[in-house]
Amino acid sequence: MKRKKVLLGLACFIAMNTGNYAFASDNPFASVPHTTGYYEDLASLIHDGLVDGYADTDFNEARPLTRVEMAVFTAKAMSNSQNATVEDQAKLKKLEMEFQSELTDMHVKVPGVLPKENTSAATSAQKPSPLQLGGEVRVRYDHYADHTPKRGTYNKSTVKDTSYWLELDGNANLGSGWAAKFRIGGAKDLNGQDRGGQENTNGDFDILRAYAVGPLGAGTLQVGRDKSQGDFDLVMGEYWQGLKYSANAKKVHFDVIYGKPDYLSSTRDTAGENAINYYNPKTGTYTWKDDRGVNATVINPADTGINFFSVDAKYPITDKWDIGGAYWRTMSSVSGYQDTNIYELLSNYQLTSKLSNTLEYSRSSRDKDNKAYTIGFKYGQEDKKVKGSNSWELDFVHLEAASYIKSTYDIKDNTVGREGWQLIYKYVPSKNILWMTRFLHARDLNGVGNSKVTENWFRTQVEFFF
Repeated sequence: MKRKKVLLGLACFIAMNTGNYAFASDNPFASVPHTTGYYEDLASLIHDGLVDGYADTDFNEARPLTRVEMAVFTAKAMSNSQNATVEDQAKLKKLEMEFQSELTDMHVKVPGVLPKENTSAATSAQKPSPLQLGGEVRVRYDHYADHTPKRGTYNKSTVKDTSYWLELDGNANLGSGWAAKFRIGGAKDLNGQDRGGQENTNGDFDILRAYAVGPLGAGTLQVGRDKSQGDFDLVMGEYWQGLKYSANAKKVHFDVIYGKPDYLSSTRDTAGENAINYYNPKTGTYTWKDDRGVNATVINPADTGINFFSVDAKYPITDKWDIGGAYWRTMSSVSGYQDTNIYELLSNYQLTSKLSNTLEYSRSSRDKDNKAYTIGFKYGQEDKKVKGSNSWELDFVHLEAASYIKSTYDIKDNTVGREGWQLIYKYVPSKNILWMTRFLHARDLNGVGNSKVTENWFRTQVEFFF
């Protein structure tokens, strides 16, 4: 997108709304210096699709945007705020607060700021809701079939499991650009399995996420409990507690995290004193142990408890190609634990308007079984708000046992490693309903020949969002 197109779009937007607002008393045409960091925030919102119709995120330093131009971009992003990530919401809040005078003059409602024609008193309808709630109900069916060679024949084991999941999400405005997020959820297994393809299968609710996030300096700070997700979840894609700082430097987006991942404390039994969520009536004490699919791994072993430090960065080579890298350092005070360094490289490329490709590679400092990589293709894009939207995804995964903390991929064996492929189809039959079907085929990487497992896993589920 050339500079002329940006200015033309801004001019058209302003021209259509000239009769609807008066400019701010302080000069709305004052230039916004590039040193403020607002350009980086705006570029990130454009890159994430919150500003419709613009693909290029490069702003010309020879001609900075004015305050009113920056406010127009902010207003466009606000109209798509329902699609914003937590990080995008914090950046958008910074822009809203900085350009609130121009926005209110344009009759754009800024949360927590009264319109100028009614500044004498606030009505209940104008006050932002202190708490917003949502969630989902999910019904899932899994069918596993493992095959192990035994003396020329196959030893076959099959598990069929049906379960449902209920989740409640909350978002509270804390003021000054800060927000509190929480998520509680629980699953109920319907087939008598100790654990199926769900989390917390005893049906009790548990705290999955609970954190505060808001602006700090040139970026955003997140404090609390969360679940890793996104581009670098080949190495770490599960629950952790700690601090996360995110910011932009020119076109580079980076995250810095220090935290403690969930781990298997001693057992996954579901009864007695070793149970998950156990209350001891004799002592009046409560023991809480995570059962969120957190198996012991080589780098995150049972009865250890590690901390990790990570830094990741992404850079857009073009508007179609992003590259990135990440570094993790795992540590523990437990005697005998080997502190570990893990490195990951990432490439996301938009081959066509509907087809994208992802490449990931990671390697740890362990002396063996320390490599992992994925090659993935995705066609289409599902959107739970768009009826009929759908996507196909094909991934090949090679995951050695000492290459990750807790990978998000199901193609894994935490002892011997595993590789395979998965095919995923997602479809939105109606707004806020998402159907997903997945089939994966995988095999063990190590082990004695007649004990290597070949796995076939079919899953289908329907999610209802509210």
